[in-house]
Order: sequence, then structure tokens, then C-alpha cells
Amino acid sequence: MRTRSKLLPGEIPSLRFLCEEPGARQAVTRMKPRTGALLLLNLAVAGALVWHADPLAAKPPQWRLAATTDPLRAATAIARHQVHGHADDYLSSERKSEIAFDRPIRATCGAVSLWAVDLLTEAGFDARLDMVMTLDPWNASNNGHTFVEIRTDGRWVAYDLDRKVRWTDEAGRPLSMSEWVARVPSGNYRIVPLLGLVNERELRAEDRRVAQVAFVLSGGHLWFPSAGERTQSLLNYPKAKDYRVLSPSAWEARFGERVPPLRPLWWRDQDGRLTP
Repeated sequence: MRTRSKLLPGEIPSLRFLCEEPGARQAVTRMKPRTGALLLLNLAVAGALVWHADPLAAKPPQWRLAATTDPLRAATAIARHQVHGHADDYLSSERKSEIAFDRPIRATCGAVSLWAVDLLTEAGFDARLDMVMTLDPWNASNNGHTFVEIRTDGRWVAYDLDRKVRWTDEAGRPLSMSEWVARVPSGNYRIVPLLGLVNERELRAEDRRVAQVAFVLSGGHLWFPSAGERTQSLLNYPKAKDYRVLSPSAWEARFGERVPPLRPLWWRDQDGRLTP
């Protein structure tokens, strides 16, 4: 945990906090009181500061990822500390971690993904937030979905923490966001639960609606690849103030994934039905 170099107005540092400041430990070891009385006085003052004014004493504990280099294990641990809801959506990552120490946070896909990226980055992983959006007519509740990717063995691998799943090909190779989006129209992918059982039929129906255009969060903006008039409408979405567009080649160069092809206006689903 980082220590602060400056105190707030009226705040008194504790002995422990002072000793965590750069150079403070050396300074403490060089202090040699001239008399025994002065030593006793110094100890009494230090004890009073620690007892009455320790700025860290009242700080709630926070849940953190256990030490691991396994991205699947890390993603599963985060998924276990969240249930779908919205009560904790607008809390900071720090506050979410405090809550997660006692109970799972209640958050939607975007909020848990932002929190997860912070946790994973702190634990030493290269992680980022991804989103997919529909090009179908918008409704009030189901126009997109958010999840995370973790860099693994030189490539990105996607984890859907809110729905507690990840995706693989038929051979069990984990899929990135772009690879998954490209396979959604044909249904040629496996849904692998992170925790318990899931309703695969329901998840595939959601996938077919929302997994059409890929976004990556970078620099405070959500970037998607342009596909002419078909994707231009995304900039008119009510929550699109943070959306930014790149050419397909620029998007691929920036984010290290191939742009998934757009679903045809008419296509056959996994049951062979012609679908608009």
C-alpha cells in the first residue's frame, strides 16, 4: 500500500507512518536522547501518537487477490466475490474491495469489470476492459455487455466475470474478445463456467444480440473499429459520450486483435434458420 508524503490539515502522523516515509527509518535510528528522562518523554509522546492518532488504525480491511500467476485462478476469485446487482456500482474500487472483504459486491458487468482491471493490475497482470454492442434496434436494458481480457502467453484471453463464464474453441483453446465475437453468429464456440452451472441457451441468445461490435477501454475512452454507416449509429447511442472510433487497421494496431467481421444483415444461426 502506498504511503502518503503529505499530511492532511490537522492530521498527526503515527510513529509507524513516520517510519514508512523515505529516510525516516534512518532518521529514527540516529536519534540518541541525551538523558534517560528525555528518552522516557519521547517514548510517552510516541505512544500517545500511536494510540490516539494513527491514521491507518480506522482504515477498513480490503479484499485482495491472493498471490498467483494463473489468470484463470485470479479471474475466478474475482467472479466469486461479485453477484449481479447495482447497489455497489458507483463505489470506488477501493470501497468495493472493502465491501468484498465481508461479502460479495453487488455490481453490473461494467462496474465489476472496472474493479477487476484494478485488482488484476495491482496483482501484476496485464488486463483491460472490453465491451460489445449490438447493431440491432436498442431497447431499455440489453444493448451491450462488458467483461475483461488478461494478457496470457502473448495473447489476450477474455473472461466474463458478471456471467461467470469464459469462451473456448472446440479444442479448449481460450478465446479473445475478437475471436469470440467472430464465432458468435455460427455458434461455433464453447461456454465454460467459471463457478457453477449456467443456462447456456440463454447466454447464447444474449451473445447473438450484443456481440456485434467490439470496444476496448483505453485512455478513458471506449474505442471501436469503424465499419461505415453500420457502426456510425453507435455514436448516437445515449451513453456514447465516451465512445471513439478508429479505422480497422488503426484499431488492430493499437489493441493487438483482429477486427471481428460484422454479422451479415441476414445470416443463419446455429440451428440453420435464416435470421435478420
